[in-house]
Amino acid sequence: MADNSLKTANTSEYKHQYYLAHKEHIKARGRQYYLDNKEKVRERGHQYGLDHKEQVRTRNRQYYLDHTEVIKAQNKAYSKIRLPQTKYEVLAHYSHGEPRCLHCGITDIDVLTIDHINGNGKTHRKGSLTGDNLYRWLRINSFPDGYQTLCFNCNFKKYIQERKIK
Repeated sequence: MADNSLKTANTSEYKHQYYLAHKEHIKARGRQYYLDNKEKVRERGHQYGLDHKEQVRTRNRQYYLDHTEVIKAQNKAYSKIRLPQTKYEVLAHYSHGEPRCLHCGITDIDVLTIDHINGNGKTHRKGSLTGDNLYRWLRINSFPDGYQTLCFNCNFKKYIQERKIK
């Protein structure tokens, strides 16, 4: 009887108490619904974003402003994990296996870098494709031709030799 009196006295309080008492079951049911209807749920969310573009943008911007420090910390932590993986993946691809310098054979990943075979790296540097951005760009663009893995010494030596020829 006490449960019914709470229900009639304050519906929102009753719903909150019910949720707290059955939290795990409610969450499990929601997860199962999502797994059974992924495409439908995703499409509904996508459509909502299209229909309420300005509201979503404003809400997301306000969330970022309210949680800037937390978001930056999360991004920094993610980058510390993901960027070395990306660098390894790109260097391994252009080494045709394990990352190593194609000239001298050194395998220390800290000194390995990507070399533009045709010497056109200047155009990428002007477009802010340096360091981590270059590794991400190469992976996103399905490892285009025209690059190789060299150590910094061999890369610099190649640069000097090319300047002597000109």
